Amino acid sequence: MTQPLGNHESLLTERGDVTVGAEEFVGEWSKVLWRIVTDVATGSVELPDDDLLVRAKALLGMAATELTG
Repeated sequence: MTQPLGNHESLLTERGDVTVGAEEFVGEWSKVLWRIVTDVATGSVELPDDDLLVRAKALLGMAATELTG
């Protein structure tokens, strides 16, 4: 039997907590940030605020430090 759309609470509560290691989490999110930074650099994406790009680059620097120890 299928549940009606929008009724996902029971499915969420039935599952256990998901845990992800810090290294894996940082590694996956750094891929997203890297994509954003390179897309802005090539002109494929424009950001309304340069501060967002500065923050993304700073986070990438922090991610590199985290991953290399």
